[in-house]
Amino acid sequence: MPALVYEYLGGGSVEFVLFEKRKELGKAAKPPLLLALSWCSQLFRALEHLQKFRSHRDVKLANLMLSADLKTLKLGEFSKTFSGDEDDWEEIHDEGDSFRFVAPEVLAVGAGPV
Repeated sequence: MPALVYEYLGGGSVEFVLFEKRKELGKAAKPPLLLALSWCSQLFRALEHLQKFRSHRDVKLANLMLSADLKTLKLGEFSKTFSGDEDDWEEIHDEGDSFRFVAPEVLAVGAGPV
């Protein structure tokens, strides 16, 4: 039986970090450009690796976990992952999905992956 093992990352989610920074500064917080680019690169690598096996379907700031030093980003929350044939893509949307984060091809009637 396959198992998913999580690593504890003490920094919390990107959403939490930005929210706390906003409370501290009193305005929207922006991470330094090089740090943001590093996070994007790490997310891309995670999705690239994951794509070989399944589709994540729930990538959002709350599901991106950071290390305590905020330099390492890892993808979390795999409850909505999907692995299957392209013919099944029409059926993967469920009531628990947030329309704010659902990919356009999933919302489009009869559309499969682009």
